[in-house]
Amino acid sequence: MEEQGNCTSGVCLGARASGETGSIYVDHNHQLLQLKRALPWETLCEVMTRQGRQAGKNTDGLPGLACDVALYVLLVVLMLAKHLHARVMNGIG
Repeated sequence: MEEQGNCTSGVCLGARASGETGSIYVDHNHQLLQLKRALPWETLCEVMTRQGRQAGKNTDGLPGLACDVALYVLLVVLMLAKHLHARVMNGIG
């Protein structure tokens, strides 16, 4: 099967890794890059990990449903920055 030009390996049926890296130009003042520079991401992840452990969440990759803290932090920040409701982020709203 041929690799589909608009798909990522592991996401689209039939797509596979080709070993090539692509890049796009993103302006230095793009809003997401400004946000990346403005927030203390490492600290946010540490706090979310600590809070998750206290709440009994699997933040250590143990057997069971693991919480990817780094991804969760990004999603929460995006949700707050865009004023999105949690239901919209879940695709329900």
